[in-house]
This record gives sequence, structure tokens and C-alpha cells, in this order.
Amino acid sequence: SIPAERLAAASGSAAPPEPGPAAVEAGDADFTGFGWFAPERGERGSLRWSGAARCATLLLPALGGGELVLTLALHAPFGAPLDLSAHDLFLDGVPLAFSAVSRDAHAGIFEARVALPPMGWGARVALLLHGAQIEDPATGPRRDTRRLGLGLAWARLERA
Repeated sequence: SIPAERLAAASGSAAPPEPGPAAVEAGDADFTGFGWFAPERGERGSLRWSGAARCATLLLPALGGGELVLTLALHAPFGAPLDLSAHDLFLDGVPLAFSAVSRDAHAGIFEARVALPPMGWGARVALLLHGAQIEDPATGPRRDTRRLGLGLAWARLERA
């Protein structure tokens, strides 16, 4: 059977956008993005480090656009202090100004409000992350040779 959304689109009437909220965890099989290393499983769940490319992206359902709230659970690599000012984050080209919901020196949950144009059913928005990448200060055979940016545990997009 044909889904109602596809029937509505074919008949010319617009289907309503996804109701939201939309959440993506770093270890999800349907994590769609670029510039991330493979997910790593730890005691607190999965984490994906940025730094596999100059920028990292993540696709999220657009939820129809309009006034939205994006919440991210982020980690700094190698025990470094978490400094969001060293990173630029955008949602579909709109710069994001995050405030901390909770945080410690190395990890936190951050929230930003954003206004996007209206978007139809099935539309996606891109989170873009660009910023400092850090080398592992450790020495010896267990040193991580990757340059890592921020780590993402999960992202949540919802209507404001």
C-alpha cells in the first residue's frame, strides 16, 4: 500500500511535516553525516568524534521549519576543556548560539534556538560543525593518532 504522505504529494495537496521531535544518537545505524569517525561505545553510550574531515555534518528531519530548538550532547577529546567558542555550528546555514543546559569541564548538553523557513514533508536540514581539532597529548604505543574535534553523543531537534 502507498503511504498517505506519498498519496497526498501525488495528488497535489501538501502532506504535513513530521511531528517531531527528532533524535539521533551517535551509534544509530541511520546516522547520516560526513566528517565523523566511526562510533565508539563507552560506559555512557556511543560517541562519534568529528575530525575525519575539515567539517562534520549531520542530517536531521526539518520538522516543517519555523521556530526550532536544537539540543546537542557534546564531549571534548583527550580530556581537554570543552570550549564551544572554538567551534562554529550552523543549522542549514544559520549560525547557532548555544547555551549550556548542563556541563562539566569536558562534556555538556547545549541548546540553541533557530528560525528556519517553512519546509515540506521529508525535508532535511544539515547541522554543520567546524572548529578546532586536537592531537592526543599522550605518548607511547596507545597514543591516538587521529586529530579529533568535538564528540557528539546525541542530537535532538524539536519545535520551540
